[in-house]
Amino acid sequence: MVYYLWAVTLAALTAGGCVDRLGRTDYGEVPGWLAAALLAGVTAYLICRGWEAFLRAAQVFFLTLLAALGLFFTLGAANLDGANLRPEGWEEVARGVGGIWPTLATLSVGALGMFIPRTPLQKGESLPRRWAVGWCLTAAGLCILVIGALGAELTAKAPLPFFLALQGLGFSGGFQRLEAMGTAVWVLSDLVLVGMAALAAAQVAEDRRGAWPVLIAAVLGGVCLPNGVVARAQGPLLAVNVVLGLVVPTLVAVSGGKDKRSSG
Repeated sequence: MVYYLWAVTLAALTAGGCVDRLGRTDYGEVPGWLAAALLAGVTAYLICRGWEAFLRAAQVFFLTLLAALGLFFTLGAANLDGANLRPEGWEEVARGVGGIWPTLATLSVGALGMFIPRTPLQKGESLPRRWAVGWCLTAAGLCILVIGALGAELTAKAPLPFFLALQGLGFSGGFQRLEAMGTAVWVLSDLVLVGMAALAAAQVAEDRRGAWPVLIAAVLGGVCLPNGVVARAQGPLLAVNVVLGLVVPTLVAVSGGKDKRSSG
């Protein structure tokens, strides 16, 4: 029941953040209720055939995001200011180390994947720890891209620093203002997270209809949760993510290993 409520909460807050992000960038003319309904509707379509079809779609989304991030990193390298990346005193170093916390908490959401029906690992298939390392390296690269372009002070104050950093990317006379493209591509990650939450909830409920409350929560979250509410919920949510996504699975794995050794 706790994990079911976690999935519902994640879906609502993710949809709220997604709709707010769309409204703050180049999609402000799209009504919030319509954006939330589209997010839930597309998610429902993606999950209607179960985990396997959803994971295939997630792989396509991942490759799209990877290509977009590669483009952003390539263009953003020219905008990096080395002075912005040099810490000014130990206090700033401590704040930088504190950035590990939200990264770890975000990574912990991947624990929803423990509800995926188990299949044998195929030859050449990446292990979960490799994906975890890849995510951490990607997060570090995003931080370097944003802080190097904006500076630490502006990054801390800006509501959407990543998309603000994208505004200066592009080629004069070619293409510029990539924040619209970045926002559109970023929605793919929201779709995957809401979809994982819905399928995990269905797995917990042992009934496919268990996904519907999560999708309804996504619509309500997109309509009723402004950015201020999502921002205030971020701290407690990060703590819950770490507990349910990292601490509990680790304790279960350790206790399970002990039980096997004792029985052997």
